[in-house]
Amino acid sequence: MLSSPSPFSHPVCAGQQPKTAPTGHSRIRRDPELQHLPTQKDSLLPHRQSAGQLRSPCRDPEQKLPRKVVLSKPTPSATCPALAPSPHSFCVVRTAVANLDRETQDRYEVVVQATDMAGQLGGLSGSTTVTIVITDVNDNPPRFPQKMYQFSMVETAPVGTLVGRVRAEDADVGENTDMAYQIKEEEEGALGPFRVATDSNTQEALVSLQQPLNFEAQAVHTVVLEALNKFADPRFMDLDTFRDQTIVLVSVLDADEPPEFRPPSGRLEVQEDALVGSLVGVVTAVDPDVASRPIRQCHWQTHLAIERGRPASPCLRRA
Repeated sequence: MLSSPSPFSHPVCAGQQPKTAPTGHSRIRRDPELQHLPTQKDSLLPHRQSAGQLRSPCRDPEQKLPRKVVLSKPTPSATCPALAPSPHSFCVVRTAVANLDRETQDRYEVVVQATDMAGQLGGLSGSTTVTIVITDVNDNPPRFPQKMYQFSMVETAPVGTLVGRVRAEDADVGENTDMAYQIKEEEEGALGPFRVATDSNTQEALVSLQQPLNFEAQAVHTVVLEALNKFADPRFMDLDTFRDQTIVLVSVLDADEPPEFRPPSGRLEVQEDALVGSLVGVVTAVDPDVASRPIRQCHWQTHLAIERGRPASPCLRRA
């Protein structure tokens, strides 16, 4: 909901058809100070707050009768800005409601008529259509369209691989839609397997790997992703929480990995007078995959004889 300044920036000309027609040029601005502003100015506009002035001076020096300004609307609207007449050569534009909402209606059109001779019979008049454009302020928080997103990634993917893109939506426009994303870690200061960055062009969250994945250690990762406005307006912080969260589930896909020795290396000792066929030690190799396929072949380069004991556990004996 928009309750902020919205410059009304349409140039307005009022004139009469005869040569003595009052003519003028003014700019309508949403400004509580009742003055013509050369640049955009943001300010909150409460009910009946002045938004600017319309001036219609008379070029005929002999015409000294007061002018009268009236307002007509193309279509009836309870939220159409009101024009307050003035005894001078201008009228004051005021808001007719407490809060304007650009997301509901971003512009209004009103017809302004200026007449001389105080509106009496025989007076001359001119009219113009004024388009009042409501500009945006950052009064809407980001919102994720979904409460959960699912992605999958093979466990052999290198660090830096893009896992997926997620985007929060914002009803505002321009830089008011700029967002920042962050991952809520389960433990303070803990470095998780994922990181997030913001695509400055699309305002999407780019979730990527910052640590290798291991299907056997953890097959599913749950990531809490948070979106927040980059340029939050403190005037609206009490209206709502200007951030939103969603869940990102990342399923790790198993890859066919080579067997592993456990421990990966070791030291075995045997006495020099050991008899041929004496047991020196046992070396264990396992398949880390979920299927846990048995080790079927063993290759070695040694003067010791190797015989297969239980699956994946070759025995070393003196040859």
